[in-house]
Amino acid sequence: MMKGLSLFKKCVYAAVIVGILFTGYKLTRNTGRSSSGLPDLFSENIQDRFYAYATKITGKQSLYVAKLNQMEVFERTSEAKALWFALPSIVVKAEVPVEYNYYVNLTSGWRFEVIENVLHVFIPELTNSTPAINIAKLKVGVAKGSLLRNETDVVKRFEQELPGLLVERGIEHRNLVREQARASVEGFVKAWIESFVSRKGTAYKIQVLFPGEKPAQNTESQIK
Repeated sequence: MMKGLSLFKKCVYAAVIVGILFTGYKLTRNTGRSSSGLPDLFSENIQDRFYAYATKITGKQSLYVAKLNQMEVFERTSEAKALWFALPSIVVKAEVPVEYNYYVNLTSGWRFEVIENVLHVFIPELTNSTPAINIAKLKVGVAKGSLLRNETDVVKRFEQELPGLLVERGIEHRNLVREQARASVEGFVKAWIESFVSRKGTAYKIQVLFPGEKPAQNTESQIK
């Protein structure tokens, strides 16, 4: 019995010692010293490594002509049926700040015509890059829910389709930036002509035309 008790005490003592050492390690692992002021028996070395690789590098010959910042708000209503019965609808709403950037291709679709001192610049249609989303300010939630429906699936599907919806919105917004894009191309053409053409005794009015547009009789832009 005495031997058993002695063995038990030894186990208790060993557990206490290990606990003290472990506690001291947790308390001092950031300072490098124990609570008694002596050097810590344990140390930790952390090394961070960062890796990156290029998946694709391409060169694009495009002229950047306009930028549009929009707060996009989407609302989707999901309706469903079970057999012949209509289930309550679910309404999901999303708000996100988006930046749209617009370009004009420089490799094709350009044509120049000079008629009666007017330089008509025919350019291709606007293109836009993938919309830049401010993820930190993205808000997606259920505006109207239902206990009989799986709201999580509706929200998840909506989030997956949101990038595609933003691409469509970028195309729809082209009309909003068309005049800004026209002015940007006009400035580009002016600088381009002035860089290598002697303009002594000449003055050209410039008219930038997108596909489907026809030259107007009067223009205001002029190289002076």
